[in-house]
Amino acid sequence: MSNVIREAKRYYFNKQIVNSNNKMKTIWDITRLLTGIRARNDDVHQLNTHNNSNHDFQTMPDFINNFFLSIIGKNHNVSDKNDNFAAYLHLTYNGPYPNMKYQYTSTKEIEKIISTQK
Repeated sequence: MSNVIREAKRYYFNKQIVNSNNKMKTIWDITRLLTGIRARNDDVHQLNTHNNSNHDFQTMPDFINNFFLSIIGKNHNVSDKNDNFAAYLHLTYNGPYPNMKYQYTSTKEIEKIISTQK
């Protein structure tokens, strides 16, 4: 009996995919349905830090930058058009910032790294 149900589901989902205008979205919808994962609404509408709050999406990046700069104790105006972040990093780390060499990684390697961090 379970084989009949499994085949009926497979037939139903395949029919949905074939008749869909957006096959990739339909596949993801079916995947979410089968795994029980619900879509989350993680939209940010407001940022609050200490006694400050910000509702304007245009100024949120400066708001975030100024907050983190205040944590490290630097009076540095992020909105200054003459900012030289390489020089700022040099002063902060008391030496040249090390060169980064990027390596190609697969999705499987990234998933493995993330699963070891949990």
